[in-house]
Amino acid sequence: LSSMLLALAHSFSVMMSECVRLFEERRQMERTEKDRLEKLVAERTRELERGREQYRLVVEGTQAIPFALDVDDGCFEYIGPQGPQRLGFPEESWKQAGFLDRLMPRERNGAVRTRIDESRPGNFELEATVLTEREERVELRWVVSCETSENTRQHRVLRGLMLDVTEHRRLESELAQAQKLESVGRLAAGVAHEINTPVQFVSDSVQFVREAMDVLSVIVDRYRDLRVAAEKGERLAE
Repeated sequence: LSSMLLALAHSFSVMMSECVRLFEERRQMERTEKDRLEKLVAERTRELERGREQYRLVVEGTQAIPFALDVDDGCFEYIGPQGPQRLGFPEESWKQAGFLDRLMPRERNGAVRTRIDESRPGNFELEATVLTEREERVELRWVVSCETSENTRQHRVLRGLMLDVTEHRRLESELAQAQKLESVGRLAAGVAHEINTPVQFVSDSVQFVREAMDVLSVIVDRYRDLRVAAEKGERLAE
């Protein structure tokens, strides 16, 4: 019995040692896998941060104004630094509820505001006239993607870029005016040509008559001299 107990104790000790070894191996594997996953997550996080920073530098380094607009609250969840710089409003004003009414009064932009109010998930573009802090009018082209808010999953959010096309529209207007003036110029040139033709004809005819009258006047004077000579009985041949 003592031998059997000793054998059982030895077997149990061996079994426990094996269990401890397997447990330690499992813990080491878990620790190694955890370290690998943490390293992978950290690398992925750094890549995302680098990508986000590159995106920010690209977007905020252009003249376009990146934004995120909460449609229901009428405020901007995010506005690029170009917005405050171009339009004059400080960043905290953009994030106040109802700021859209100040930036784009509904009475002046009824159709555009209706388009924004009725926006549905998807991409679209629109143009609107906004007012700067100094009440100056600026033409902005909005390139927009409509989605639900990340915070509430209920509010609609417009994300995209606002492009200042004020100068472009001014040049278009000047070009249209120039084209109108060009059309008027062509019309005036045509009318002038139609007038110039008969005027030139009359001028040439008058010149002809003037020259002919000079010659005729000389002939009349010669005939007058001839009559006088005839009356005096002078030699007519001379």
